[in-house]
Amino acid sequence: MLASIDAGTAPGHADDTGPLQSLYILRNGLPVFAKTFARSENSGPDTQMLVSGFLTALTSFLKDMKDYGEMKSLVTSNNFRFTFYQAESLLFVTCTDGRMDEIMVERLLRNVSMKFLKAYSTHLNASNMVNTKHFAGFDSILQRELLSRDLRRVAGPASPAVMKQPVPRLLMPASDARQVFHLSDELCNLVMKYIDGKTDIDTIAKLSGLDAGRIGADVRHLAKLGIVEI
Repeated sequence: MLASIDAGTAPGHADDTGPLQSLYILRNGLPVFAKTFARSENSGPDTQMLVSGFLTALTSFLKDMKDYGEMKSLVTSNNFRFTFYQAESLLFVTCTDGRMDEIMVERLLRNVSMKFLKAYSTHLNASNMVNTKHFAGFDSILQRELLSRDLRRVAGPASPAVMKQPVPRLLMPASDARQVFHLSDELCNLVMKYIDGKTDIDTIAKLSGLDAGRIGADVRHLAKLGIVEI
């Protein structure tokens, strides 16, 4: 779901930090970790708390509104995008400007969430209390993650070859297909999850982290079973 708001406290434009503006990790409505990459007058602790509270409240509201689906991103009038990713009890949120590719953002959030949970899952399971000092060491882990990725790259227009990629469409609900054909968890969670009649095979590969050739083979298999139309 894509929403639009007028964010009076949106982060300022990045200087040399690229399109990634900020990262928030929330638990039970409280910021566990917050990092601002762009220089802005509105980047202090009070603003971080306000943004954290707003994002958590908004996400909780939309979770209750199940008929509208899960909220994945929100765009402000200044073209800043907040992207949401839920992992266990934590909500990971990035703020980026319009230059950063959405697929790159989603992959970044998945990688960041895995690293954070690997580093702090024991502490998180031991207590429901939130003390940001316990997670301050994640800053260095995050910096290494960012250095390993080309986040400054601005995605250009899609090439004709990309635009012509097959776009699979489900012919039956995924839950029914899983039950009838006894499909594997990996196939359902990493492939069928992204088959929506709008997303092409290359994009599904990027979202799932799998090879495009592997996705193509899986989609052809599903097509033979009559589950998917290409």
